[in-house]
Amino acid sequence: MGLANLLYASFSFILALFTSGERVPFLRVIAMANILWGIGCLIWAAIWFHHASQIGLAQLIGEGMIVGGLGILEWRADVREKANSNELNSSSRGIL
Repeated sequence: MGLANLLYASFSFILALFTSGERVPFLRVIAMANILWGIGCLIWAAIWFHHASQIGLAQLIGEGMIVGGLGILEWRADVREKANSNELNSSSRGIL
């Protein structure tokens, strides 16, 4: 699990390097990865419920909720960004 966290952090860092201004390329990809990771953590917590320690379960559940919640916020931000972009494009066409 630690290796997966390191690989994902590297992936997110590389995408962050491609960020220009306020636009975040591949934000929807990052959001989906976070949502899936959050779901995966909750599934692992359910699978290991009878074998894992309370601290281990708390870590999996907490990570799942935080990372999954972050993914939902990122998804909403991407939807809002696309809506604003489309609104600006449609209003600028009316001016020309």
